Amino acid sequence: METKAMSKNTTQEERLDYLVEGFKADSDEYKELQTPNSTEDKRRILRSLMNIRMPKELSSDVMKVQDEYLTERAAEKGVVNLSDIPVIRDGLSIWQGDITRLSVDAIVNAANSQMLGCFVPMHTCIDNCIHTFAGVQLRAECNRQMNELRIRYGRDYEQPTAVPMLTEAYNLPAKKVIHIVGPIVQYKLTPELEKDLENCYRNTLDMCAENSLKSVAFCCISTGVFHFPNKKAAEIAVETVSEWLSDNPGKVERVIFNVFKDEDKPMYRDLLKMVSDKDYFVITTNVDHQFQRAGFDKKRLFYTQGDYGLFQSVNPAIQKTFDNEEWVMKAMEAQGFVRDDQGVFQVPIDGKLLMEIPSELIPKCPDDGSDMTMNLRADDSFVEDEGWHKASAAYSDFIRRHENLHVLYLELGVGANTPVIIKYPFWQMTLSNENAVYACLNYGESYCPEEIADRSICIDGDIGEVFETQIS
Repeated sequence: METKAMSKNTTQEERLDYLVEGFKADSDEYKELQTPNSTEDKRRILRSLMNIRMPKELSSDVMKVQDEYLTERAAEKGVVNLSDIPVIRDGLSIWQGDITRLSVDAIVNAANSQMLGCFVPMHTCIDNCIHTFAGVQLRAECNRQMNELRIRYGRDYEQPTAVPMLTEAYNLPAKKVIHIVGPIVQYKLTPELEKDLENCYRNTLDMCAENSLKSVAFCCISTGVFHFPNKKAAEIAVETVSEWLSDNPGKVERVIFNVFKDEDKPMYRDLLKMVSDKDYFVITTNVDHQFQRAGFDKKRLFYTQGDYGLFQSVNPAIQKTFDNEEWVMKAMEAQGFVRDDQGVFQVPIDGKLLMEIPSELIPKCPDDGSDMTMNLRADDSFVEDEGWHKASAAYSDFIRRHENLHVLYLELGVGANTPVIIKYPFWQMTLSNENAVYACLNYGESYCPEEIADRSICIDGDIGEVFETQIS
């Protein structure tokens, strides 16, 4: 579908409609996606389409409207200036809120080694948020810089830990974005990981000084999915920044720590108890095998976004996956983990781990000897193997078998992270089936369309707490 250029006197709602259609037309997979009526749902559709979009050319007309729309969105959310944030001491501030609202010289993005932002639709991570409100130009610039680095260092180059990358901020109130890969805590915190986090702050400040950036806002680097302990991360951040400011007077005048707290609570086993005597099926964007570990029937599961238990080749010609359990076991033994009486790996008594594997254990594809990577949907190289298609078919068959029957479409903690995979299909199937009920249990994101409100149950709460209460 072609989009028409807009006039100068347009409303924000008109821009939103235009952009939804423009990004749908730009997509290979979602050209025919039905556009919802509400403004909030349109925003979610637009953000999702922006999130999954690979770095490529975009119509100049659509780009222009995107910039106008995002600039106005920034104004709607409210720009926060330095003068609005109190100084605690020595140029240091703490502020809790949306980092994309800050009008500072630079904001810091907790990036991954690919440096292309988060591809998961509507994900709540800082990487996704910054790329969304900066606009698609940010991913394109990151891609250009990474391509230049690959020309210099090889096609397999990934950005190392604690090496910052500077980009424009585009439609954000900030002038620049500094992207940095923090350390990943896989098993236990080590002095090396602490040093890596220290270097993240130190190297970022060095980059600020080199580019005359006088104010910078740090996110909480590595404390999310990278599992760096919050308390220790805060100690390192404050100590490192304070020391750097003392050693470099006047080079950076203001440092803001943008703080947040995120807690996860287990609920899988409680959920299994609730469905064990029912005809059920689970569709999930999780990739961590928690449903299987809790005892769910593997034949009733569809992992749409990949599987931590599988490898795939970096060679796109090899469209299949490989079980990695045996490799994981060998790799853990090689690092010094020991099995307990139940056969579960534990950290040895002396706490000493190698945190490396022998060269011969570097995973290689058995078909052609190419390097292996995780089977995760991060870009267009994701392999949908035979198992993936069987699970997809099983899910489709479940939906077909239950047409017009009494069905509960239960959405747990999904929110708007993956609306085109779970939320919107659940809404549509509930609308088309008078015997269906839609239920949403989510903290802070529990809602449904007006059209199915009389057959919906929306609970704003913690999943673990609600399950515990109901089961007890």
